[in-house]
Amino acid sequence: MESKSVKLLAQRRAFLQAATDLSADLILEESLNHFKEAHYLQKIEEALLTKNEEMFNEYTELLKNVKN
Repeated sequence: MESKSVKLLAQRRAFLQAATDLSADLILEESLNHFKEAHYLQKIEEALLTKNEEMFNEYTELLKNVKN
């Protein structure tokens, strides 16, 4: 009986650790997306100011990918 309790406790701990890891991954991914979005918007603005169409297209495409 005690062995089942230990096994159940270990499974619960593993589940909670997996949930915690997933939450941390989601928070990290969201933070990176916000950072990338701000960076790409800055580069798009720079491309507009310098009239660099290639740079504008590149960062616009990257921005679309971050938002999807």
